[in-house]
Amino acid sequence: MKDIIKINNLNYQYNNQYILSDINFIIKEGQTNAIIGNNGSGKTTLLKALLGLIKYEGNIYIDDLLLNEENMLKIRSKIGVVFEDFNDSFILDTIEDDIAFPLENLGYDKEIIEHMITDISKSLDINHLLKRNSNTLCGIEKFLCALGISLVTKPKILIIDNSLDILDIITKNKILKIITKLQKEKKLTVIYLTHNILDFHNIDNIIILNKGKILINDSYNNVIKEDKIFNRIGIEIPFMIDLSLKLKLYGLVDNVIIDMDKMVDEIWK
Repeated sequence: MKDIIKINNLNYQYNNQYILSDINFIIKEGQTNAIIGNNGSGKTTLLKALLGLIKYEGNIYIDDLLLNEENMLKIRSKIGVVFEDFNDSFILDTIEDDIAFPLENLGYDKEIIEHMITDISKSLDINHLLKRNSNTLCGIEKFLCALGISLVTKPKILIIDNSLDILDIITKNKILKIITKLQKEKKLTVIYLTHNILDFHNIDNIIILNKGKILINDSYNNVIKEDKIFNRIGIEIPFMIDLSLKLKLYGLVDNVIIDMDKMVDEIWK
């Protein structure tokens, strides 16, 4: 599996204080990743570094390209971002205009723009929203339209920056299923930036940041066992994971189980 993102010895200082310190990791193409940390952990600064918005020490490679001025436009076309406040995605009169905007900036012809808007709108089932203004949409509609804006240019990497954390659990689960489906269809590499691991059970790899340093970088199954570290830095552990770990200590289950029905079946088998 190809390395889609490689970060080597990344450091960033602000006012003589390290915000990111000795950051090294690799993200594989097509995988789903979560970068988890509380406020002040360095998540936002790391995102700015990946987008080339700040000057840092070290090297970042995106799809085999060194992130520098020469490669900046190519690299930014490979990354789609839904920012923490996805309302910021909407600046024009209609959703259709907002989705077209990044394509117009890239110089696409009108016919190609119309085709690409149709393609992403069908994928997200937002055709009926194209003529609407964002102010008339509900939360899930806004998120899906913001997702359409980020994916219309067909990036290889999709970054969701904390924006799921403000949604209710039912809406969040619906969107996670949609993103998982899109990931398979479009062979996306997905990165969630978040302050918790609630509901993120389709993750391949987790990176935990604390005070600008990587505490853990491992598979989901290995990371969720580190309950002491989660407790120490104040990250909430999902109830089912916490319950599984406790039952595992008493030999009542063999593995961490996320689904409640599976848990009941395992205990009573």
